[in-house]
Amino acid sequence: MVTLEIATQPEYQKIEKEGNILQAKADALVIVDDESRTQAAEELKRVSLRVSQVEQLTESPWRSALNAYEEVQQWRKNLIARFTGPKKTYAAKIGEWDMKIAEKRRKEAELAEAKARALAEEQRRKEIEAAKKAKDKEAVAALKEAPLDIKPASPKTQAPTKVDGVSTRFEWKLDVIFNPNMLPREFLCPDEKKIKDRIKALGGAHGIPGVKAIQVPITSGRV
Repeated sequence: MVTLEIATQPEYQKIEKEGNILQAKADALVIVDDESRTQAAEELKRVSLRVSQVEQLTESPWRSALNAYEEVQQWRKNLIARFTGPKKTYAAKIGEWDMKIAEKRRKEAELAEAKARALAEEQRRKEIEAAKKAKDKEAVAALKEAPLDIKPASPKTQAPTKVDGVSTRFEWKLDVIFNPNMLPREFLCPDEKKIKDRIKALGGAHGIPGVKAIQVPITSGRV
């Protein structure tokens, strides 16, 4: 690969070795007084300069590789899209049909359930009446306590034929939040960007309840 060929060139291997040495030197440095702090500051300036130099040195090959990558990536994306398009269309149409059939079967099942329950209740009423006529109080009490034997008929509409490798599931998803003021606290999310911006501007005097701000050192080395 081109990138590997560039990385193995003596010039870049020398730079890589230099970077490793500088990292080891930085790791070994311990600031114990103002003199060692000054030494670290000088080293920081030197390394900052090398960062800019290495960025400039690698700009051309990096830009060429990036442009080539973006061109191939866009070509690949467009080519794949020619097939993901019809895939999504087929899936959407199958899903719409399956939803329609599922809803129809649900309604049929509800009607069958209601009809079977009404028949079972009517049958139970007759059984209780017969027990009352026979003056069988225990039977009357038992019939009133016993669960109904409900046997609804299966939906008339058949479920879609199963095709190996193709399946449809039904999930709930958010449609719209029509009244944000009604949302319980557990579903509210703090706006971290606004909080961070206020802390950056006001520091410890940010005045936001429930938020703790800390100071951290940001040291820069200008070239």
